[in-house]
Amino acid sequence: MAEQQGVVGLEYIDMGLHEVDPWDGTSTLLDPGEYVFRIDKIEGGQSNAGNPKMTVSLFVAEALDEANDNNVGKTVFQSYVLDRSKDFARKRLKALTEAVGVAVDDRGGFDPNALIEGEFLAEVRRETYTVTDPVTQEKEERPSQSIFRERPVEAGNGAAESAPAPEPPPPKEDKPKETGRGRRGRRGAPAR
Repeated sequence: MAEQQGVVGLEYIDMGLHEVDPWDGTSTLLDPGEYVFRIDKIEGGQSNAGNPKMTVSLFVAEALDEANDNNVGKTVFQSYVLDRSKDFARKRLKALTEAVGVAVDDRGGFDPNALIEGEFLAEVRRETYTVTDPVTQEKEERPSQSIFRERPVEAGNGAAESAPAPEPPPPKEDKPKETGRGRRGRRGAPAR
């Protein structure tokens, strides 16, 4: 028998797909407000513009507004472009390193692993962006979020000190990504 092209050697896949709706391309979006984030994971990658980037997995440890407590325990992602020629990218990284308390060396660099498990306070705002279907040329508005104004978690900034943050879910195994991407990255704000 001739071997089939493109067939992957997998067994039956039991995922309970009848229990979920198809993914619509949206990501986890937090309600606007201030949150305490904990950095759980960092991955390197490439932005849509071809620049190196750092994608940070952020666990929501606390919502400063009780109305946003439903977001505690969620994980969101934020990308930081690593282009030395862009002041905006450098300023965002400096805000993150200062917020977490990671030392910057004499050359202005830092060890990204030192960010892991660091906590910081930041604001979240909702934004929209327009996507144009490449076939029909129809435009669609989609939601996104920006995580900005990163700063240290300190007593007096509204962060509660009594209850410990819930534990994050165990990390998922890294698997190669095999999907094409448009102008935007996986999650978070549009690539800059």
